[in-house]
Amino acid sequence: MADKIQIRRDSASNWTSVNPTLVSGEIGYETDTQKLKIGNATTAWTSLPYTTLGALGYAPLASPTFTGAVNASGTLQIAGATITSTAAELNLLDGVTSLSPGQVKAFTASGAIASGKPVILNTNGTVTQISGDLESLGTQTDLTQTGNTASQKTKLVYDPNSSKLVFFYWAANSNPTAIVGSVSGTAVSWGTPVTIDSTTNSQARFAACVDTTNNKIVVHYRTGANNTAGTTDVARAGTISGMSISFGPAVTTGAYNSNAINNVLKNEIIAHTMAFAGSGKVVIHDIRSTEYDSNDHSLAAVGVYDSGNNRYNFGTWANTIKVSGSNANDNGGGSGRYALLVYYGVAGKVALVSANSLNINVIRIGTISGTNTLSWGDYVQVNYDTPMSIGMDWNPDDSKMIIAYDDANSKLNYRTMSIAANDAMTFGVEAEVHDGTNKHDFPWTTQVTYVTGSGNKASVIGYAEDTTYDEHYYKTATINGTALTLSTQQTLYAELQELGWYEQVSTGGGKMVFIYGHSQTTKGTLVADRFYSKVLTLAATPTNLTATNYLGIAQAAIASSATGDIMLKGGVSSKLSSLTIGSDYYVAPDGTFTTIATNNQAAGKAVSATTLLMKGH
Repeated sequence: MADKIQIRRDSASNWTSVNPTLVSGEIGYETDTQKLKIGNATTAWTSLPYTTLGALGYAPLASPTFTGAVNASGTLQIAGATITSTAAELNLLDGVTSLSPGQVKAFTASGAIASGKPVILNTNGTVTQISGDLESLGTQTDLTQTGNTASQKTKLVYDPNSSKLVFFYWAANSNPTAIVGSVSGTAVSWGTPVTIDSTTNSQARFAACVDTTNNKIVVHYRTGANNTAGTTDVARAGTISGMSISFGPAVTTGAYNSNAINNVLKNEIIAHTMAFAGSGKVVIHDIRSTEYDSNDHSLAAVGVYDSGNNRYNFGTWANTIKVSGSNANDNGGGSGRYALLVYYGVAGKVALVSANSLNINVIRIGTISGTNTLSWGDYVQVNYDTPMSIGMDWNPDDSKMIIAYDDANSKLNYRTMSIAANDAMTFGVEAEVHDGTNKHDFPWTTQVTYVTGSGNKASVIGYAEDTTYDEHYYKTATINGTALTLSTQQTLYAELQELGWYEQVSTGGGKMVFIYGHSQTTKGTLVADRFYSKVLTLAATPTNLTATNYLGIAQAAIASSATGDIMLKGGVSSKLSSLTIGSDYYVAPDGTFTTIATNNQAAGKAVSATTLLMKGH
């Protein structure tokens, strides 16, 4: 009978209770924990360590079979290399032995996936076909119209009732002129220009808005030179017909006395502003001295449409914020250049932002009562630095105002603002749009426009840089609570000449139109004092592609909730078509493959018209 060798053994508790000292090389075995200790003739049991697997740190087992869960209390290693993947990541790669070319893995589809389409990996381990609309800037359109050196004193509005743009500018003969435009796809077609008044050549800044109640375009402009006493301001009602526009009689809104104010202040920049106020009424704002004294005042008046005479009748100009002079106070003052009226969807109310006597941007809410009486609430400070320019627009989908403004260091910041039913205003935290490097601070170079009909409820913040030449840029902004999520900087046009300018307006359907130009010598493709337009199309359905979630290409069509094969990054997919051999391809936000790298994710290199050598992990 064969001999049996039995080692010394007992339960863990008994070993601890007795606490013996094992002789050198003697093995002690815990029957309930299956752990071993080997004696050294000097150390008692409780101080003796359990035996280890030696210097390798792992058991060199050949083709082992494990039953139940295998737990690693420390780091998990394969062939001496530490595994850093999470359990979820390892589960997603279950069955994948490598990521070498040709590697395929089965995934469950969330939504139907077409063959040869790129997919993303969802957080629950399913895959979804990449989809979404692109943000795109259309081709440049030349209006073929020439303005004059006052070309930055223009105004662009959009009428949603007729789906037409109206652009106001001073023509080469210095007459106030209007031209109607229509968006078609990614470009604007323009009609024949219409002279508004052949006897006027003031070249002061236009103010205009759209009265959607009465289907009218309201324009306000000056009839004479800025520093000439007796000059009048007039308003006209415009009616769009096809690709043209006609205007009613001029209505004088004010005349300048002998104390005509400084050329810089009188509606020269953006203090001259107009907004629709609902219920067929409009509000006009300007810097003027007519009805008061020789000091400069921020004034506003309400206009009501007179259908019998096709004109707007304006009430008395009312002081909003005192902007200079011996009686200036904390409610007014400053340069007076920066004023902007915005309608925020509540009939009879507008928001006015401007600079006060401390050179701080402030906002007041104006309320119309009766036919044309306008009263103003207390002002609220927007920022605490010297303002250089400001843009503001209302986001009706998120019920917030977005305000962008420069500080004394040309840094462009923003805040969101909510308006309560009692006109109380609350602001989000100030945050940065642009760090101020080479930032241009001309008053017309900061604009904010909410783009109606965009699926991501985006606004566009436009601004300019000035190095050797003006360069106009924009960022799209979506509201997240009281903050904004900003896109990367996009270029509208680079290397304009000094005094480059632009206008921007939403045209619905997720689109907006820029008009731009400059007042100096010809530069690049832009002729001096000519007008050009581009259409920006925002994403109607935001993409599901991020910088990190692109996984691979579907090898066949996969029904929603079904399982199908995905060629992972680093593999070779032959499910594509119309590739150019040797070209690098990228995955675009709409799920197409493109050779354009900007804002897209690397896909791989085409080795045939149908085969892509995919970029690895």
